[in-house]
Amino acid sequence: MITKKLHNDGQVFILEKNNEFIKLFKEFISSYPYTPDGLRHQKSYHEQRQKGKENFQAIVSAYESGEDISELVLLQLLPYAPTANNSQRNVWVHNTLVITNDIKEWFENAGWTKSKDWSKIGQAIFNFVCQCNNYPNQLVEACKEFSKLDYSKGFQTGMLTPILNAIRSNEFLLINNKSLKVINYFTGKSHSRKLTDYPVINATGKTLIAELGPNMRQTGIPSMRDDDLFDMFCHWLVAVKKYDLARNRPPIIYEVNKLLVEVKAIEMQPKYSLKECALDTGIEEETLFNWLKAIERKKQAIFYGSPGTGKTYIAKKLAKYLTGGSDGFVDIVQFHPAYTYEDFIQGIRPQRIDGELDYPLVNGRFLNFCEEACRRQNICVLIIDEINRANVARVFGELMYLLEYRDEKMPLAAGEVFSIPSCSELQT
Repeated sequence: MITKKLHNDGQVFILEKNNEFIKLFKEFISSYPYTPDGLRHQKSYHEQRQKGKENFQAIVSAYESGEDISELVLLQLLPYAPTANNSQRNVWVHNTLVITNDIKEWFENAGWTKSKDWSKIGQAIFNFVCQCNNYPNQLVEACKEFSKLDYSKGFQTGMLTPILNAIRSNEFLLINNKSLKVINYFTGKSHSRKLTDYPVINATGKTLIAELGPNMRQTGIPSMRDDDLFDMFCHWLVAVKKYDLARNRPPIIYEVNKLLVEVKAIEMQPKYSLKECALDTGIEEETLFNWLKAIERKKQAIFYGSPGTGKTYIAKKLAKYLTGGSDGFVDIVQFHPAYTYEDFIQGIRPQRIDGELDYPLVNGRFLNFCEEACRRQNICVLIIDEINRANVARVFGELMYLLEYRDEKMPLAAGEVFSIPSCSELQT
């Protein structure tokens, strides 16, 4: 889609959104920065940057001493959520909340990474960060080179920009899902989370913050950098106020050549034919075809049988076929007797922040899966292993109804209205 620009050349902020921004920012200043959560948020920027710098310098020293740094890079240069489990590990805790558990388990279960590649991944991340630190003007080349690697899938802006912002805060903005949505909203752009988009997002974001600066410097604002203040505003707007950015979203501004580049850059799953699936599973194509028709109709299926008969293996192969040649993805979760609604849907999770207990509402595996599926155009598959080991009615909650009536919406226990994306499928 090509639309007429709503602002002057060189300016990125859509002037028609000026009054809306001023009103929202005033509400933000009066309702968030001086709350306990807001005060912790303010304090975190300096602490996270300082810790990130220390981690990077320590890893550089270890590398120069000939040590294997791959594991250190994964733990101390990537952002981990401030969960109780992570606080006990030697990881870099960050408000970006990208990594909640073991990154290796996460990426391997998603099919993005093989276990043998982690050493190469750690070295590649280190090389990327060093290149950006030493030669900030080579950001475009660094992002392209890293993204071309066979094992770089899943490492997007939210994963890699926190450390760039920590070591060179004047050159590199911290970009996560929340700030990306707000930047796109107030500029009319449609940048993605892909690392190759980061150089443009970084330039656009810095220009936007400079343009919004006079409106942000209001009476009563905290003593913060403009980019940190804007990032905190983005967090409040998306996560606290839950402002409907989609409702009044301005027309997307595209240059024709940029649109073509973005279409070509979509990362696709490798193709996997039904014939290959039949050979791998030892099941006739006709039988597989009938199963797939049933899955297409109901959007879910249950494989049952004696233990060790290959139910999970077959589910993985069918999921590979369903997502083959598309931008869809496969995720897997295993139920157990202690698995709960809070683990699968959402719930309050106690976290220790600055020595105090906090009780944020955190999305579970299924809501995270649905959020990612909404960003894809094709089928996404969630496999639930050992589903009979948990109390299904207690774990699923409202999902029992929504799985039957896919077009319906229903408020969750916390009050948020939820529906299952049409592109998602469930195999158990």
